[in-house]
Amino acid sequence: MRSYGQHCSIAKALDLVGERWTLLIVRELLLQGPCRFTDLRNGLPGIASNLLSGRLKELEENGLISRNEAPPPIATTLYALTPRGVELGPVLKALGTWGVQYYLADNYEEDAARPYWEEYAESANRSSKVEMERAAREEGALKEGRPAAVEGRP
Repeated sequence: MRSYGQHCSIAKALDLVGERWTLLIVRELLLQGPCRFTDLRNGLPGIASNLLSGRLKELEENGLISRNEAPPPIATTLYALTPRGVELGPVLKALGTWGVQYYLADNYEEDAARPYWEEYAESANRSSKVEMERAAREEGALKEGRPAAVEGRP
């Protein structure tokens, strides 16, 4: 594993998940649940099989995913997020919410797409709008000299 060699929490996090494709693998496992290798490869158009294998091995070594043998009739290896891997859910949600402005602004008809990616982006867009409306209300209250509403209270 490559390292930034910096004593910084962001650099340390990126040491674990900052390689290309890594967060997209986590996205697939978050959105689809446990997956076979072929399911992951199909959900990640453009990734080479050897690169996917390498990323899965790194994620497993870092305790972010587990590899389990499914019982018959499936009888295949399934990859799943560990509790540490699931902790990346809010990180991906925040990244997706931030990225939705670029997703909506660009129309890349030749880009690969999956229906569940679109559903996730739409959900992030709704969350982003709600958050922006809340921030605008708080800003308006502060400009008027009123205290901002506290979460859970009007």
